[in-house]
Amino acid sequence: MIRTAALVFAATLAGPVAAATLEVFGSPYPPLLLERQGGLGGPFAAAFEQLAHAQGIAVSYVSVPERRVLLETGHKADRCALGVPFDPGASETLSYVGPLAPITLAVYARRGALPRPIGNVSELGRYPVGALDGSEVRDILLTAGVPYQPLGDAAKGWRMLAADRFRLLVSDQPPPPDLPASAFVRVFTLARLERWVACQAGTAPATLAALRRALREGAFSAASRPIWQHYRLDSYYLAVRRDWATVRPGSTP
Repeated sequence: MIRTAALVFAATLAGPVAAATLEVFGSPYPPLLLERQGGLGGPFAAAFEQLAHAQGIAVSYVSVPERRVLLETGHKADRCALGVPFDPGASETLSYVGPLAPITLAVYARRGALPRPIGNVSELGRYPVGALDGSEVRDILLTAGVPYQPLGDAAKGWRMLAADRFRLLVSDQPPPPDLPASAFVRVFTLARLERWVACQAGTAPATLAALRRALREGAFSAASRPIWQHYRLDSYYLAVRRDWATVRPGSTP
């Protein structure tokens, strides 16, 4: 009896155990986050699931429109949002447990297509612009008064740029493998950001701590490389892993 009581007391001091399953919400962001029959797939989802499983946590994915991701996540404990922008205003209902990936938004053009250099966002309005749609892009371009054609798929955006459907493309991803990278130039970098994993604030502290440990290198840990190779994004993985390690202490290049 004394031994049993001691074990119960020790378990109480240790705090709640990590949740067996997390319900994870996200909005498709091809090719990094894909919809899979109401759930989520792609390298972001596969890498996060791998990291969570290593901590003894299962995940169940739910695909929802971008505007509903944080709303659904904040309803109850053991819910998380995958790949969302950091929002200090949501700290009362959400705990931002760790960055999933860096996002470098840049402006691209076909080589030789611009009659003169462009150096800032205010000058984009002189040309037709296509942009990978997302909250960060909307904030930057609409604030600057730049009209643009929203795009739901990065690869489609690159093909439309190659076909001269617009003069400039705002994207966080390089050209797809079927297009020659030499045909395009980076005009300038628009912003450097991060996408995060955020969980409902009432989620067990042990679960949040486990996710923080898992996300030390985000979706770009050494163990996740086969996932990126499977999706034919190994060069993207290597570039992000190399560049991100230079700005995140403790990361491994």
